[in-house]
Formats: sequence, C-alpha cells, structure tokens
Amino acid sequence: MKIWFLLLFIPILSLLPAGSVLAGFESRKPAGSGAVSARFASYEALWGNPAGLAGLSDPVLMVTATRPYGLTELTSLYALGVWPSGALIPGFSVHQMGSDLYRELTASAWLATRLTGSLSAGLSLNMHHLRIDRGGQAFSWSADVGVQIEAVPGLRLGIQADNLFQQTIGRSREPLPFMLRGGMWASLTTWLEAGADLVAEPHWPVDLVTGLVLRPHESFRLELNWQESTHQWSAGVSGILPVVTTRYQVLVHPHLGLTHQVSVLVGRIEIKNPHMLFPEPSPSTATKKRERVIPLVDLNLATVDQWTQLPGITDRLAKNIVEWRTRRNGFVSVDELLGVPGMTPDQLERIRPYVVVREPAPAADPAPAQPD
Repeated sequence: MKIWFLLLFIPILSLLPAGSVLAGFESRKPAGSGAVSARFASYEALWGNPAGLAGLSDPVLMVTATRPYGLTELTSLYALGVWPSGALIPGFSVHQMGSDLYRELTASAWLATRLTGSLSAGLSLNMHHLRIDRGGQAFSWSADVGVQIEAVPGLRLGIQADNLFQQTIGRSREPLPFMLRGGMWASLTTWLEAGADLVAEPHWPVDLVTGLVLRPHESFRLELNWQESTHQWSAGVSGILPVVTTRYQVLVHPHLGLTHQVSVLVGRIEIKNPHMLFPEPSPSTATKKRERVIPLVDLNLATVDQWTQLPGITDRLAKNIVEWRTRRNGFVSVDELLGVPGMTPDQLERIRPYVVVREPAPAADPAPAQPD
C-alpha cells in the first residue's frame, strides 16, 4: 500500500476512542454464518451475515486494498466503519472492484441489533453503480438480511438472504441474483473450531465451504479451508500480538495454481502485499467470490469448452457460436453474437464483461478474377 494511502487514514483512525480495536479476537468476535466468516481472523467475519455486527462492542474502522499480481481485472478497495451505540449497531461500507471492461462500486448502510441474549438480526441496504465497457452504466439497489442464534454454548447458527427487493441491472433487465446462505460454526474445544457454509443461488449448484481453526495459544492460530465448487483449499497461520497481527496464507486452486498472501495488521490498518490472487469479499459480493472463477474468452479464438465456462452458455449454444464464427470468417465485434442461433439479448449482456477481442477477424480471401 502506498505511503499517501496510510497518511490519509491515520488521522481518521486517531479519532476513535482509546482502547478501540478492529474487532475482538475472543468473546467479542462477530461470528459470521459459517467457515468463510471465520477464515483467518475474527475481523473478516464482518463480511458475512449482517447480524454478526451485533457481537461488536467497540468501534471498527477498516481499510483493505488488494492488487492481485498479474490480474489487474480483480483489483479492489474496501472500507468498513461500525459504531456500536446501545442496542443498535450502525455502520457503512464501500467496495470498489473490477477492470476496464467491468467495474462495480457498492455503497452499503448496515444496521444490526441483539434481539435476545442469543438471537441477533441485521440488515444491509446496498446501492450499486455498474459500468460496462461499450455497454454504458447503470444503477441498482438491493437489500441483505440475516439472523444468527447461539443454539447452545459454543454452537452458532446463521441464515442470510442476499439481494432482496433487487432492481434490474441496466439494459440487461436481469435482477441481481437472489442468494440464500446458511451456516454453522462450533467451538469443539478451547483450541479447536469447525464450521460449514452452504450457499444457494439460481443457475449455480449449491456450494459448500468447510473450515477448521486450531488455536494452540491465544496469540497463535492455524486455519484450513476447503471450497467444493472450485475444489480449492487454503491454509494460513496468524500471530496475534497486542499491537501487530501478522498472517501468512497459501491458496491452491486447481486451475490458477499456487499463490501466497502476507498480511500485517498494525493498530487498525491492514496492509497487504500485492500477491493476493482474489479480492477481499464485501457484504454484497462475498458469495460471488466463492463461486468458480469466470475466465475471459477471446471472441475469435475461444473453443467450445471455453465458451461453456461463461454464465448461461450451454453446449449447444457454444457449438453454434463456433460454427457461426467459422462460417463468417470470424467476428469483428461482440454485438455480432446476436446473429448466432439461440443467442438472446439478455444472454449477450450477461457474458459481455467476459468476452474480449484480442485477435481481429481474419480477412476474407479476395475473390478470383473472372476471365474475360
């Protein structure tokens, strides 16, 4: 992170009351709905169920910047602020991510409360601004709600519904996808925790994420997570000191290979190195990050298998695209996909952010001269 970025936020952090922490690592941990919320550090639970904010007792101000190594289309910036105030816990978050082809800015207002000693509820109202290259820009809004309950001491259950009352996204006339998440997290012993998270969304199979946290000492922890949809596992180690918390993570993806992440938390600022493969999740996009990675495809070079990796593209439609491209000697623009049998305007808008034209269509051979 650049020096000017730190200089900008250090004065803001100094306004917080003395003794404020980013989020407690023990009893004040805002438990999210499942393994993903508890991954690698307690403050990351703030990206999970909105009801998790009810577990906070101190103000929170967090800034996270991520610049993936070699994958600039996944750069992101995330900021979160929470001020516990009596029975109500208000907060806000801003998340910006994307590339030159597609960029999204989401601003959210949070509100959580503890209904009983073991039951809490939360709400997040989100405003989205989307900009798509050659597709203009659009505004949309959505709402997320969630509840959490500690059924028995040491066992937490949560359920969350994302993108309620959503509007359509610009010209696509397709609403933000409704997502339903349910999870549980159990403290098996004083040094071992385990959890599981189920995510359901239209057009995608149910995703399962499981995790273990081993805490042999109060200032040291080990984490291990497995994501079913991408067959991806990750492991990490954290050292927790009074002022500085350090974290090392290794991520293994079957198609993207091995990557490393080193994080340092100094006071209330988290600093990341530029080798993070994925952007940090936000309340409106956390589930999307747990889905399979959608690669960019070249309009004139992609194979049938590559086309089927895009949302909404069936095997039959992928074959039609390749056959139509061969018959026309290639495409000049993405809009020409509308001529492919079976392609609809809605489907085209869904895949447009992931289709690029790196290679121009080959020039047609000149017609032979006719003899006199």
